[in-house]
Amino acid sequence: MEFLDDMGVVPGLELQLWYLDDGALVGTRDSLLSLLNHLTARGPAFGLHLNLEKWELFWPSGHQDFPNFDSVIRRINVSETGAELLGSPIIGSEAFFSDFLRKRVDKILLSQSYLVDLDDPQVELHLLRSCLSLCKVNNLIRTTYPTWQI
Repeated sequence: MEFLDDMGVVPGLELQLWYLDDGALVGTRDSLLSLLNHLTARGPAFGLHLNLEKWELFWPSGHQDFPNFDSVIRRINVSETGAELLGSPIIGSEAFFSDFLRKRVDKILLSQSYLVDLDDPQVELHLLRSCLSLCKVNNLIRTTYPTWQI
């Protein structure tokens, strides 16, 4: 397909992974901007309409200056201790990972503590199984490096 063929020849684009309409792109700022312009200009003809509010820009060095990109695109802040992407810690110190995981687990435990206030064992069990158990940490379990401990 001509549309996809053009995307593969962007100089400086190191990697592009797609699953349906979700993509992960790695490259220089110029290559990412070039690809963004290509997707914006040619995508609608193929049914691809970008929602820039869902885009996220990340630069591992923490330098978040992207002057040529639309300001609606969210910048992922990289602090001195670490950074998160899509709700999972991606880089950082051991303390950052441990604190991140502990806060997430504490939030789940707090939510679970409110279940008894419902006074309905069937509803409590259903909410516990469907919303307030393993499903709340499933993404973390699959995306966090296994040596980090809580």
